[in-house]
Amino acid sequence: FFFSRDLPTNMSTPSRRLQLVEWCLRMKPVRFIQFDSETCSAEQQKALISAFHEPDVAARPPSPSYVMAFIKALMRACHRIGIEPEEELYDIVGTVLGPGALNGSASLTSSTKCFKRFWFVGHEFVFQESTAFVSQGTTGLLTWPAAQLLSTFLLSQPYLVKDKTVMELGAGTALVSLACVQAGCRRAIITDRSQDALRLVQSNFTLNSLASQEVDLHKPCSATRQQPTKSEQGVGTMAQSQDEDVQTSDATSTTPATTGSAVTFATTSCAVPIACVAHLDWTQRPTTLAFVPDLVVCADVVFDPEIVPALVATFQWVLTANPNAVVLIASTLRNQDTYNVFSTAVAACELIQESVQYSSELLVDVDDTTCPILLDRITTP
Repeated sequence: FFFSRDLPTNMSTPSRRLQLVEWCLRMKPVRFIQFDSETCSAEQQKALISAFHEPDVAARPPSPSYVMAFIKALMRACHRIGIEPEEELYDIVGTVLGPGALNGSASLTSSTKCFKRFWFVGHEFVFQESTAFVSQGTTGLLTWPAAQLLSTFLLSQPYLVKDKTVMELGAGTALVSLACVQAGCRRAIITDRSQDALRLVQSNFTLNSLASQEVDLHKPCSATRQQPTKSEQGVGTMAQSQDEDVQTSDATSTTPATTGSAVTFATTSCAVPIACVAHLDWTQRPTTLAFVPDLVVCADVVFDPEIVPALVATFQWVLTANPNAVVLIASTLRNQDTYNVFSTAVAACELIQESVQYSSELLVDVDDTTCPILLDRITTP
């Protein structure tokens, strides 16, 4: 994308001089933005104006209503601080909303989709999303805060993912799966119950110049490989330092355990791309798992106590297929009682739940930190 050249490899977001661009194109909620004299500077405003003149942004803009709210908030901040707003800021509104925007005749709700851009640990992603909180009967067509945190966490520690088969449950927009691909996973199995979400997943992979293919979890054939042990999974003990040098993690990728035994499991009979999209209803799991993952990831799926039993049963289903697999789940703690239901269900299935500590610096890349975001590791005994 157009300003990847300005993205330092050791930073998760564009440089400070592009902060307005980053906020607006990722659609960071305006209520969480703190404008100051530096972010409101003429240089930052001109960078934002230039961004909206880029063909890629013009073709895939943020939500029109968001752009209007962002520009209004920026102008108010400029007046409060004593900085003159650039006249061309009005052009952004006209570019996104059309010629009727400035006289009030354009509709801010006519579009049902928008595009967001994220910058995590030196990687840039572009996503199509729904503009509605609930769309086609699901909330999965939006990118949620826990997915942002889990994506940043995995990209900051790529040895957790490298060369592994990863399955995402309740993928939604598939931000976490895209992060896993960028972190070097061998294969990403992206699942969701919603067919609309699965179509969105494939669209988002295409937007990021990655191939994906729809597969069927129900169609197996035999294949043989060595299963890595839990210690070799890379998601090892939680005592492992967050700041541990990633260069030391090569030994934790996919080398088979010397004490392990060859296992036969189901897989597809033809060559498949790195990203495989599959329908999966947690209440109607297939008897044979076509792809056995080494790592299961999911984010913001613990929000309804009624679906928790099916979710945890799905964990158990995968961990039965591969007892050495690891589940990493990021949960926004909106309701403590719901989270307690989840923990109780995990214990009832005789699975082990461990809290994963992460650096608070990762929260810089999370739009909404109003509620705590918990990261847990689920394994077999």
